Amino acid sequence: FLYFIDLPIARSYVHTNNMAKLYRDFGKEAKDLLTRQYEAPGSWKYESKGKNTVDRTLFINPKAANGGDKVWADVEWNSKEHNLKTKAVVAQNKFAPEVTYEQGDNKVKVASSALAADAKVTIEAETKQKIADRTVSLWSNFATANKQSLVMASFQLNNNFQAGASGSLAFASGFALKNWSAGFRLTKAFDKKNLVAAFAFDDADKITASVFGPVSVKVADKTHKLDVAAQAAVKLSDTSKPTWAIGTEFPVQGHTLKLKIDQTLALSMSHIY
Repeated sequence: FLYFIDLPIARSYVHTNNMAKLYRDFGKEAKDLLTRQYEAPGSWKYESKGKNTVDRTLFINPKAANGGDKVWADVEWNSKEHNLKTKAVVAQNKFAPEVTYEQGDNKVKVASSALAADAKVTIEAETKQKIADRTVSLWSNFATANKQSLVMASFQLNNNFQAGASGSLAFASGFALKNWSAGFRLTKAFDKKNLVAAFAFDDADKITASVFGPVSVKVADKTHKLDVAAQAAVKLSDTSKPTWAIGTEFPVQGHTLKLKIDQTLALSMSHIY
């Protein structure tokens, strides 16, 4: 169970996956460290983070907060024999279902923001294939909103290959209805984790660069291991408002402490246990 009061509480994450990433996941390691498990000052949140590992069993994670939906729950039901995973967000005035079908490296997910005629419905499909010893991933996303049949469609292609002893290099390009996106992701195995650098050029306007990795610090003859991350972004259409953040995550007596500072010089802290 997780209890949030100014300083949110959750499990820390281990970033060790060195497989090809979809373009949408470029920079995810740094973004997660800098944004996840942080709550606004004066807010609190309580949530259960249990995992549904049993086939054909209803699983409920209750949640509560002092803003937005006061009380809600994530309801899951899986059917492994049919490769189906279902999830729904249930609140007082909300029911948002999601169904995922997985078969090997192929996945299709259908989600709705509500059970209503004007609800936003999102359909995602992805597949990974081996071509000339390289992993090629294709991801597509279709969404409907406000009774419009199609408001966004993008296709993203990864090419992940070994770059000598430095690990793997990934390149992706995405094409939406009007704009295009491109980026790269470089990883290097280091101290049982990955050093990850990512660069993205989204919608031919926003530039984002990030880095994530483990660091060892020696204090009083004792070595402490930390995860650190930094991210900076700017829009070419408005260069007067760049954003940046630097943060760290490290264990403290079985718990985890997170600290970060951003372009406003605001210092945020999260205690995780």
